[in-house]
Amino acid sequence: MDQKPDPERLRRLEEAVLQVPRLNRQIFLAARVDDMSVAEIARRTGLSQRQVIKRLGRAIKVIGRHLRSSDAD
Repeated sequence: MDQKPDPERLRRLEEAVLQVPRLNRQIFLAARVDDMSVAEIARRTGLSQRQVIKRLGRAIKVIGRHLRSSDAD
């Protein structure tokens, strides 16, 4: 990654991630930032892999909606 991250974009992304409910946010960050597998997240949270996938999808939807709405402003 040669380019410097856009501080405004990072701020909007952080704000979007904070809109996600706590457990879904933890799952999202584990998958996307910590590069954990669904199976590993399921083991650590005590959820089924299917529940982890659902919660990850919900987190992504919330983040996407928030980013799209902030882009429209």
